[in-house]
Amino acid sequence: MSYCVGDIVYCNFPKTDGSEFQDRTVLLVAQVFGNDVIGCMVTKKKNKFDPCIEISNDNMADGFMPFNPSYIRPARISTIDSTKIRRKVGTVKFELLSEVRQEIRKKFE
Repeated sequence: MSYCVGDIVYCNFPKTDGSEFQDRTVLLVAQVFGNDVIGCMVTKKKNKFDPCIEISNDNMADGFMPFNPSYIRPARISTIDSTKIRRKVGTVKFELLSEVRQEIRKKFE
């Protein structure tokens, strides 16, 4: 299956210490090269230490969030091999994708 920027998918996402991976929902925010994509972690709990962007079923162009609402954590990004993605949940609307990308850019200023 082919995945696109803006898709919410299930895959193993690395923990911050790099020691393990955890099954997570992830928003794909960029195509890198080959099979690699950059993903942003999605969680069901809002984090008080870094900005979170709320996502609900209203933000979906298609599909449904498993937890409504959920929270996108733009500070938690990772490169993912798209062949390791297990399944697609849906696709977010362009406006939400733009908001997430803008928040990611702030981390590099």
